[in-house]
Amino acid sequence: MEKMQQLEPVDVAIVGGGAAGCLAAIAAKEACPDGKVVILEKASVRRGGSIACGMDAINVVVIPGISNVEDLIRAQMSAAQGILDPSVVRAVGEESFAVLKDLESWGVEFPRNEKGQYRTFKQWSARDTGAAVTSIAMAGDLKAILDGEVERRGVRRIEHAPVTSVFTAKGRVAGLGALDIRKGEFLSIPACTVVLAAGSGARFGLPETGVLHAVFDCPACAGDSYSLGYRAGAHLVNMECVKHKITVRFFNGPGLAPLSLGGRLINAFGRPFLDEPSKESFELNNFMDLFSAILREYQEGRGPVYADTRHFSPEMVGELERCFFTTERPTFKKFFEARKVKIGRDPIEINLSEPVLCGGHGINGLKVNCRAETNVLGLYAAGDAAANGTSLMGAFVLGRIAGREAAKFAGKGEYPTPDWNEAEAEMDRVFAPLRRSEGIPPALLERKIRQTVNQYLDSPKSEPKLNTGQERLALLRGEVALLRAADLHGAMKAAEVQAILDCAEMVVAASLERKESRWGIYHHRVDYPQRNDEDWRKFVVVHRGASGQPALTTQPIGGG
Repeated sequence: MEKMQQLEPVDVAIVGGGAAGCLAAIAAKEACPDGKVVILEKASVRRGGSIACGMDAINVVVIPGISNVEDLIRAQMSAAQGILDPSVVRAVGEESFAVLKDLESWGVEFPRNEKGQYRTFKQWSARDTGAAVTSIAMAGDLKAILDGEVERRGVRRIEHAPVTSVFTAKGRVAGLGALDIRKGEFLSIPACTVVLAAGSGARFGLPETGVLHAVFDCPACAGDSYSLGYRAGAHLVNMECVKHKITVRFFNGPGLAPLSLGGRLINAFGRPFLDEPSKESFELNNFMDLFSAILREYQEGRGPVYADTRHFSPEMVGELERCFFTTERPTFKKFFEARKVKIGRDPIEINLSEPVLCGGHGINGLKVNCRAETNVLGLYAAGDAAANGTSLMGAFVLGRIAGREAAKFAGKGEYPTPDWNEAEAEMDRVFAPLRRSEGIPPALLERKIRQTVNQYLDSPKSEPKLNTGQERLALLRGEVALLRAADLHGAMKAAEVQAILDCAEMVVAASLERKESRWGIYHHRVDYPQRNDEDWRKFVVVHRGASGQPALTTQPIGGG
């Protein structure tokens, strides 16, 4: 216990073994077969991340003859209301079909129709632009396949080892620190480059069930990548865009899937409310308006809201059951059976999820360019860690780009020397909760932070409300020194709580800075109720200031 293990230097260290992390590892080894590549994963690579059980489809695939890159850029920029780097979207589009073919060659199945064509459907976020942006059906044990490809290339993996810090020296990456929760050792790893791919901020707001881990996205994702990058000096964008997902109520599984397959949204009175708006002032002008429409039905007393699949053919019912009961959430079937709900016979109650941060299915996260580089030399980000708005395909492509670029950079042979005093200090921080004989359990402080997110950081926002939230977070920051962990797993949870708190502080600062309303319910300021493209069509950029608090700048929308 409380022992530091100094490992040999590596060329590319990848934080997170999900979709982006696996593609980064594969690409790094392909770019430099003799390079030393390692994945550090807090769970296991085979079943870690948001796609642990697979996925029913990949969004935003540019398939020759069906869609094109310009359509993808137009659709994603529209969905993001202009606050997204188009060069990143272009990079994803240009490599998406090649990645699809790689996945297919590895054994991932993409079903085809009777004509031998891929089974595709139009992406929901593109419906308001008329852009031909396609999603493609997918089957097979995706994560196990990726795990096999990683193993086949000889990538080292260190599992059950959450990364707690990225070390820097002379303005560039120097390595990282991690807690081995099986051996009780603190690992210090010199690294020429680091790829942050540890997923979203799923545990950000508190779900309506009150269960800490009953969230929409992977509950292991606590904003680790955002916090790691932030503390290493990286820039983050769009942190004020606090997302909600459409979920099956009380299960927190994906509620958008029935709509993608042709389902209708109806209210408690059985009336559709998208094509027939409840008030003449409402129109579905943008994908973001879909969430506002659902919230409005609840606020105006016409909830609950349902996804209606009663018009589905038996084939479509089977397709949705395959999606729900196998790849997305295998426990979905038990949930429906317990409530005597049958797809195709009964409307499915849906709601909006807790507040969540996400770079792929949202637009916040580490700011990267089209080479997946952050502003910190040697630090890359991919998947939901990076602000990209391109869903699972974005995770695959940006992971591929990040691994390739990191390996090329590492090939220059410049190995910085980590500051071992910094490593010792980080080990002390990580083990501190284990030394305390009394104090606050991590779950209690986490609940306090996430309740504060719901109460003060979520829309509708205002300066007084956000200021109160900021004051509340400052008080909770003082309680970090009181965290007590009963075991190594508790020490990991204590580190996660601090990452969630970092994210909350960034969100409240960015929300105060953006003095307009944008993205529907994701950032609605009642004191600045209108969208203002003239003054605010730009990034709000957050970084860690000299005081340790969030510092803010703005940056024009560009590409690079």
